[in-house]
Formats: sequence, structure tokens, C-alpha cells
Amino acid sequence: MAPARKVTIIGAGNGGVTMAADLLHKGHRVTLYNRSPEPLKVLESTGELLVTGAWEGRTPLPRMTTDLANAIAEAEVILVATVANAHAALAAQMAPLLTDGQMVLLAPGYFGSVLFRRALARAGRQHVLVGETASFPYACRIIAPGKVVLKAEKAALDAAAVPATMTRLWLETLRDVYPQLRPATNALEVALNNPNPVAHPIACLLNAVNFERPFPNQPRVEEWETPRIQRLIAELDWERVMVLDSLGLNGITMDQFLHQSYPSGKKQAEQVGPVAPNAYPVPERYVTEDVPHGLVLLEAVGHLAGIQVPVTSGTIDLANLIYDQDFREQGYTLHRMGFAGQTLHEILDWLNH
Repeated sequence: MAPARKVTIIGAGNGGVTMAADLLHKGHRVTLYNRSPEPLKVLESTGELLVTGAWEGRTPLPRMTTDLANAIAEAEVILVATVANAHAALAAQMAPLLTDGQMVLLAPGYFGSVLFRRALARAGRQHVLVGETASFPYACRIIAPGKVVLKAEKAALDAAAVPATMTRLWLETLRDVYPQLRPATNALEVALNNPNPVAHPIACLLNAVNFERPFPNQPRVEEWETPRIQRLIAELDWERVMVLDSLGLNGITMDQFLHQSYPSGKKQAEQVGPVAPNAYPVPERYVTEDVPHGLVLLEAVGHLAGIQVPVTSGTIDLANLIYDQDFREQGYTLHRMGFAGQTLHEILDWLNH
């Protein structure tokens, strides 16, 4: 049996609450941090966490706080379970608070581990290990206050530290928490193998009438995929794998990802009680996170590699028009990630060493 770890989870949304319940169930000591107190107050009012789906049971509440320094102080492992939109600010806030020997995992990372690594360097924290996963460890959703559906835990999940030379050391401790983590080549391979930017934005943007009027019993995003939308998603997936292959990295198709993640499928639990406000099957972040932090990065790396990615670029353009925003300006361009003017060889060398 793996030793119990002191784990701090950053973010009390669907993912963070599910992480807390599952890791408490597995015997770890869990602290749950959230910037705003409201989600924590909701949990406090329930007195416990109830899980249904892949396993059924109750756990006590984790220790909860809105004090970031207090949350991090004694943690061995810090799991960042926020949207990627929060990673830059969190990196700046957390870096001075972290101490030698702590492990930080962004799940999923969207390449945000690069921002954390740079923030740690600025703060003089050279011996904090940070990295990311390609996806979230669970398929899950909050369905009522203090109640989560855990449809499945991924059987395998690619991960890498920054730099990649530290990945195996980083995973030694993290495997006590998530033994299914597998070492990837580097953080760029992990980020570009995130399936969310492929699976989500096209279906949402081409079903805007449903997406803009969310309702608790709306279909899941997969049910919006008509044959033509599926063809576009497959083209986008092909562009992504082509970019990875051009870099000498391991590109995993959507079908391969689903097979390795859920070899036994997902258990769909019945909804019980009122649905939490953030429990809609198709949340806004399927565009506002996946386009600027997923597709913008894919486009930037593809262009630097000399590869045209027209479906990727067209999806970003459509999102910009529908949202009246510039997601390229907001997103993970190479300039924003600190790689302005660098060649692919220089970027990969930085990530690897």
C-alpha cells in the first residue's frame, strides 16, 4: 500500500472536490484551497462528501482554507485543479511560498508548467519540482452540494516535469498519489496531447444556440457531434498529431487516448437532487479555456514547425468572431510562454534540460 501523503488541492470546482473525495478515500491527508470562500462554505454546510459512480461512499470533509500560504505550508504534493486561465496568476502567487522538496502537478497543464518553472526561477526556488498531465485524472462532475459523480479514473495518464530530466524523480513521489502516471518525453508533448482542445471547441461553437442557453439536463458535448462536426474534429486531431510527429514527439490520437484512459468504460451514475450551478455538462471553459490555452499553442508551434493547421486556425477565428475577443492575444503564444525568437530546437532543449 502506498504511503499517505500530505496533499493540497488548489481549486474547489468539479475537479478539485472530486480529487479531495477520492484522495481522502485512499487515505491521504488533504487540504482544499479556494480563492473565494463561497464554494468552501457550501461544502461546510454538507458536513461530508458523497461519491457515486466508479465507487460509492462518503468521506469526511478535507481541511479547507482560503489562505494560500497556509494551504501550501506543509504539503508534500500540490495539485493544481483550476482552469488554465488561472495558471499565470497562481504561478506568481505560489512560487515564493513553495519550499525545496515540494512537488507541484498541474492537472491538466495546458503547458502551464512552463509558467510555473519560470516563476519559480524568478523566486529563487530551484528545488521545487513542477510538471503537468495531459488530462484530468477523473471523468467527474458535481451534481449537488457535497456530492460528486466519479464516472471513472483514468487508467493511464501521461505526465512530464519541467525540465524533463526531472520527470522520473518527480514521479517517484507522485505515484503514491496517482500510480497511473506515465513519463512522457517533455511538457510540450503532454500539452499537445491534451484531448480537450480537440474534442470541445468545434462542437460548442457549431452548436452555439445550445451552448449559450445552458440548462441542467442538456446533452453532453459528445451528443452535439453530427457526422460533419465529427469530420472536423478528426481533421483537427490529425493536425495536432502531425505537429507532434514533426517535432519527433509522440502524438496520441483521440481514439488512442480514450482506449488507454478508459479501457473498461465509464460508469454513468444517476443524478440525485438539485444540480449545482457549475455542473452543466457543457461549461463555458470548453471554449474560453480550450481555445486560448490549447488551440493557440498548437497553432503557434505548428507555424514555427512550418506546418499549416487550417482547421485549428479556423476554429480560433470562429471563436474570436462569436465571442468578440482575441483569443490569440490572450492565449499561450510562444512569446507569452517566454520563447519569443527561439527556434524549435532551442525550445525543446530548454524543456528537456
